[in-house]
Amino acid sequence: MPGYEQALEILANPAHPEHQELRVWIGNFDPKRFDLEAVNAELVESFADKPKQLVEELSTPEALP
Repeated sequence: MPGYEQALEILANPAHPEHQELRVWIGNFDPKRFDLEAVNAELVESFADKPKQLVEELSTPEALP
């Protein structure tokens, strides 16, 4: 989390010395655009061979920190 928060700060500050480098590395990134259902579907697919209980836990918003 701290690294993500730091990246958001750098991206929000064009005067930051690492802004341009991070912008090039991260590409077209919009932190406000997040599709929880799509991410959960990818997680379910990724863990399809795992126990059903784990998949269900990962598929609920309550499971997120």
